[in-house]
Amino acid sequence: MNKHNFILVLHAHLPYVVNHGTWPHGTDWLHEAAAETYIPILRSFQALKADGISAKMTLNITPILLEQLSMREFKAEFKDYLQIKIRNAIDDSIYFKKTGQSNLYDLALFWDNYYRQTLEFFEEINENIVAEYARLDKEGSIEVITCAATHGYLPLLGNDNAISGQIGTAVDCFKKHFKRKPRGIWLPENAYRPAYLWESPLGGGEPKKRQGVEEFLSKHGIKYFFTDTHMIRNSEAKGVYLERFKGLQALWEQFNKNSTGKNLDKELNEHNIYLIHEHEKDPVYVLIRDEKTGSQVWSAKDGYPGDPNYLEFHKKKFPGGHKYWRVTGGDVSLGDKLPYDPEEALDRSRRHAEHFVSLLDNIASKEKKENNQIVALYDAELFGHWWFEGVHWIELLFRNLEKSTKVQAEFASQPVEVDQVRGKVSLPEGSWGQGGFHYIWMNDWTKWTWKLIYQAEDTFVKAVQEHDRKDKLARRILKQLARELLLLESSDWQFLISTWSARDYSENRITFHWENFSKLFEHYSEYAETGKFFKEGEALLEELERNDNVFKEVNIDHWA
Repeated sequence: MNKHNFILVLHAHLPYVVNHGTWPHGTDWLHEAAAETYIPILRSFQALKADGISAKMTLNITPILLEQLSMREFKAEFKDYLQIKIRNAIDDSIYFKKTGQSNLYDLALFWDNYYRQTLEFFEEINENIVAEYARLDKEGSIEVITCAATHGYLPLLGNDNAISGQIGTAVDCFKKHFKRKPRGIWLPENAYRPAYLWESPLGGGEPKKRQGVEEFLSKHGIKYFFTDTHMIRNSEAKGVYLERFKGLQALWEQFNKNSTGKNLDKELNEHNIYLIHEHEKDPVYVLIRDEKTGSQVWSAKDGYPGDPNYLEFHKKKFPGGHKYWRVTGGDVSLGDKLPYDPEEALDRSRRHAEHFVSLLDNIASKEKKENNQIVALYDAELFGHWWFEGVHWIELLFRNLEKSTKVQAEFASQPVEVDQVRGKVSLPEGSWGQGGFHYIWMNDWTKWTWKLIYQAEDTFVKAVQEHDRKDKLARRILKQLARELLLLESSDWQFLISTWSARDYSENRITFHWENFSKLFEHYSEYAETGKFFKEGEALLEELERNDNVFKEVNIDHWA
């Protein structure tokens, strides 16, 4: 009997924060994720490869994250960040020794060693995290896929040209870093919209015919994407974020669920792969998230991360910010958290890895057909950053999979390449957010942001279509306008507003990119009309090119 495929897919993403603040909101997000998630994953997969273990994982690194990890500003600031963390650990060890807190003293030495090793590894790879992931991809240890350029929420973008800009820029960025075309894509928030007569959610204006999201993927040769289980069932989505963000619970009370008119075949199975877009040359397929494996890891309450022995994310020692306490219990206040024991936590991760493989075996045993797919989708930052032991759990998971007689690790592209498709499906509109729709990103708190986005999109598309293609200065200005538009479209801003995680920062970032877009467009319009680009406009252009210097070769024709 053939083994079933276990397809682990991680989604690594952070919004653009370089040159836009440090702490509490800004580049420290990027530094934390690099130290706690991106580098530990690299080190784990190097260890697996050294032991000859076939650890096949599909990894999405969003284009905007690729750009940030490749920037000299990040590389310099990240080394400073690690050195500060080392000094803080040393200071803590001195304090704990003086106060006779021997267990916390040992933990301070643990953090000192952790960040020293991270710094050494970063220097060993020539400060190039992206190149290391590209090497693992080329060697076949992982399969890297893409995402929309800045994680724009595709179903809500105001016109098809804007979607084309997000996807086209993403493919160009991927080819630059990985020297090949992406085979798959993680749609931002697993959000999908089919083709239909679309009306603006803000109201007003005439309905317009819109292409389905898959049509843009087909155009760029992208073979597959992922969707949540509820998208093939007549059921309400539970949402992967609700437990972790209390702001969503308040928002949910405001939201009247929009009916998506689901009328799907009851025989559809989340462990199958389906054709989503029938195209003569470039078909697109969809893989579906498995609910059981998802909740086992995603749930902070009932899943592995809530184990009392794991490191407590929310309690930190200041100054320094190091964590010295364990979860202890979900109902235990921060003041009553007990000291962390790394050895006990690692032992729990071993048991949880064994349990997860038994869960996979159990799921596979209940499947009547062979060659099914068990697809597990998670945010990469859940591992290492939110759940500190999570990266170690992934490594142990792959080690334990070697012993399974029912399940094997596989890349997401494999069932597509060997044609294990089980039919066709027409998906409704939706996402993996609470309620299965768009309310986290489009609600009473965020409507104003979409008004700005729609205005900028329409303005930019018209300018691109009408500009003189031989005018080098015009194209230079339009390229920067494209960057500001892409950064404005990032779905992170609405998410952070709705979850109250970094509301002020997000509102300021939206306003900032909108104002920069508007000011620069005024100078562009004046130049297009008079042929003169004055010093004020030139100074603004140069400033934005320094601060928002992503996608340096952005192709504005994607918007045409």
